[in-house]
Amino acid sequence: MNGIYNATGPHPVTNKEFMAALRKVLNKGWAPPAPAPLVWLGAYVFMRTEPSLALTGRNCVPRRLADHGFRFRHPDLEAALYDLLGKP
Repeated sequence: MNGIYNATGPHPVTNKEFMAALRKVLNKGWAPPAPAPLVWLGAYVFMRTEPSLALTGRNCVPRRLADHGFRFRHPDLEAALYDLLGKP
């Protein structure tokens, strides 16, 4: 395998879905959404990335990995978060 690959999970989710899964895994309750101006500031200052990635996102699918038969250990976001964060 060579070339460019999207290294993403096999099932894209919205930021809202991602944050809900993260709060569930961390056993946290509801949290208000971050105001867009703070997201812009945080993206530039802390992450040094394009703010639109955090505000609008990208719908990427790892098609080339799938075409080569790559198997994800945790294709489900919630299972992946539990594994990454060391939760049972």
